[in-house]
Amino acid sequence: MSQLAPKLEDARSFWPALSLSGGIDVARLLVEVQEFALTTFDRLDSDGNGFISKEELEEAKTKYKLSGRELSYVRFLCANVSKISAAFDDHEGPPDAGISRNDIIHGISRRDLIKFFGGMAG
Repeated sequence: MSQLAPKLEDARSFWPALSLSGGIDVARLLVEVQEFALTTFDRLDSDGNGFISKEELEEAKTKYKLSGRELSYVRFLCANVSKISAAFDDHEGPPDAGISRNDIIHGISRRDLIKFFGGMAG
């Protein structure tokens, strides 16, 4: 395991406030996705290897009783597994292992969130 131990405070402080046209508070939504992923990490990582794979996220969609909002978080993570995992190199596991805790803090970008939620409208 990596020596870095990301905490929820890291996720909250990483993004300054930003909203889209006075509507969606992107920073708040991003923090919600990060907090959800960090607090449910062990449950989502069903094989316990320290990474959440696309397959585990697909499984989570039906395996767990998720609220609509939580399901949108899982969908966002699932759609962006490779981009999120590539943004931070843990130096652990194969490149396609999935998302680590550190990836959650360092690998989710505002552009991904805007694209995801923007694609849901209309």
